[in-house]
Amino acid sequence: FLTDIDIIPSPGLAKNLSRFLNSNTCSKCAYVITPYEVKANSKFPTSKTELQTLIDNQQARLFHQKVFAQNQFATNSSM
Repeated sequence: FLTDIDIIPSPGLAKNLSRFLNSNTCSKCAYVITPYEVKANSKFPTSKTELQTLIDNQQARLFHQKVFAQNQFATNSSM
């Protein structure tokens, strides 16, 4: 799991991700971890429920959704 300089992983991510991957039996699966950005004055969410509440209250959104939306799409190598 690689992140960029502007990504802050949630507390316990490495441990929880390791536990999930070690208990999973799928050998040909890919898992998508969707990054979100949270407004500076908002409390960092510690659960999916908290994140959903922030999204509903427009305190969180998909990472770079407004800054550079194309950043979150698949690369078109044919161009």
